[in-house]
Amino acid sequence: MREQVAACDADVIFLTSNNEIKKHCQSYFFTFKSPLLGERGLSVIHDTPIIHDKDQLIHEVEVHLSDRLSSKGLVVHTLFDLGVEDNPTIHFWEDLLDCGFPFIKVQLVTAGIIPVDDLRMTRWLGPSAQADLRDHCATRSLGVSRHHPHLAAEPTPSMPISGRFNQYGAQQATNPASTLFPTIKVPLVGSVV
Repeated sequence: MREQVAACDADVIFLTSNNEIKKHCQSYFFTFKSPLLGERGLSVIHDTPIIHDKDQLIHEVEVHLSDRLSSKGLVVHTLFDLGVEDNPTIHFWEDLLDCGFPFIKVQLVTAGIIPVDDLRMTRWLGPSAQADLRDHCATRSLGVSRHHPHLAAEPTPSMPISGRFNQYGAQQATNPASTLFPTIKVPLVGSVV
């Protein structure tokens, strides 16, 4: 993937785009091609508040991020663009992997789309990583820190919904209590060295 990023002529590179809500680049991974472009790009996200609610973050930040970067004169590109209508990380995950995409979305398992023991998961992850994913999913909503198991706390829902899925099919997830993993705001000002 590093070679694909290096060969791309765009200023800002996202991995995938999504048409849910509106066409947008998905913000779980993006990179700036040069430090100077990064400073212009960082000015776009510098004043973005910390948002703990997943739906709010998607609606207020993610669906607008690539447009905001483009408005600063930056050329935005999606590296793995399958040209599909649905979320490719959910509905076309194997096609992405075939193209060299380096991630499998945990939501595939947590939303019950693919069982963690599915042979396709074994094929792509291998038995060891699949076992790690199984363990992760089993402890994900327990509110227990794997690093500090004695520090148990109630998890908090990531979306303000009463059901298991929101209107876009995203599964409710829980976040560890903020006392276990406090939010850290990283300053995005100053010179890039």
